[in-house]
Amino acid sequence: MGVDEIGIVPLYVVLATIGSKTDLSAAAQSPRFILFGVVVLAIHGALMLMLGRVYRVPLFLLSTASQANVGGPISAPIVAEVYQPGYGTIGVIMASSETSSALTWVFSDAGSAICWKKL
Repeated sequence: MGVDEIGIVPLYVVLATIGSKTDLSAAAQSPRFILFGVVVLAIHGALMLMLGRVYRVPLFLLSTASQANVGGPISAPIVAEVYQPGYGTIGVIMASSETSSALTWVFSDAGSAICWKKL
């Protein structure tokens, strides 16, 4: 058992802890947020597939970058490890750069503001 196998265990624990605290009944109370999330994810998926095909990005990097953008620093290393064992650090680096991006904050804040005004 190497360092990679030992290091991925805390990531799984954090992910399981977050998932165990989820209350899915609250989703029915705010359908606009759900609709906004579906639209954003559809646009994200379409752009990732289109740009990945144009630039011939390997599926491993495409899926890790997508998960880093959507899931953040907890789940991106897990996706990277699933596709390429030993590459969890790439997921951490991608997630760190994605979450600190000003463009990410602008879009997420603008989207949540629009949803909040419509409620």
